[in-house]
Amino acid sequence: MNRLTSFFEKKGNGAAHSVFYPTNHIVAAFPTRKDALLAKQEMEKLTPSTIAVTGDEMLEFASEQAVNDGVWGAFIREVSRLIGTEEQYIDQDLREARNGAAFVAAYCPDEERKFALWGVLKHANPLTARFYGSGGIEHLIGDT
Repeated sequence: MNRLTSFFEKKGNGAAHSVFYPTNHIVAAFPTRKDALLAKQEMEKLTPSTIAVTGDEMLEFASEQAVNDGVWGAFIREVSRLIGTEEQYIDQDLREARNGAAFVAAYCPDEERKFALWGVLKHANPLTARFYGSGGIEHLIGDT
């Protein structure tokens, strides 16, 4: 089992209707593993529920999710792409992963923690950063 799968399953998150949607988490991409690890160290001061992974681990996670979701999941992901929701951001992350990006994910149980973590992230210069809330995705940086 991939470390990301374990991380999100501990919170009862990972996929909603076969689309990756880690509710109450920030997910950020960084140009290098070193950048991601530095951000993780700072974020851990605010929440112990933080993980940093390489691009290869992100690709493995996506592959694992696709296998587990089967045909129905593939259909739902394509619908998500067509209507411009979650899956387009996953596609962007996977492109970054193939180009050597690393990722940090952190659990944000409340607004206060989310804003505190965002304060750390904006100084760490991520390529992208998103908060997956119950009401939708908040784009903190980098998504167009």
